[in-house]
Amino acid sequence: MNPNTAESPSRSGAYWFKVLIAVDIFACALLLRDSDLTISSDCGLALRATPDGTQFLCRLGRFLNAISKDHCETAIANDLLAAQQAVERLKPTGK
Repeated sequence: MNPNTAESPSRSGAYWFKVLIAVDIFACALLLRDSDLTISSDCGLALRATPDGTQFLCRLGRFLNAISKDHCETAIANDLLAAQQAVERLKPTGK
């Protein structure tokens, strides 16, 4: 879930939701050495590369998808959306 989409939590919970996403990305950086993605996205990318893989990320991805349908693909889509929004914000203005 992305805090910038219609699926975002209430305004009062939005801050803590963003904190949880930041912790997820930080954990991914520490554990998997990928500082740009959530753990769910990393699992989804591992599943895309080797759907029947036995590595930890594939197993975790299948577990997450079993709990929440298409969890890892949704995480990838949300990370992509966040990256696209960041690019838009970083574009130079016409001033």
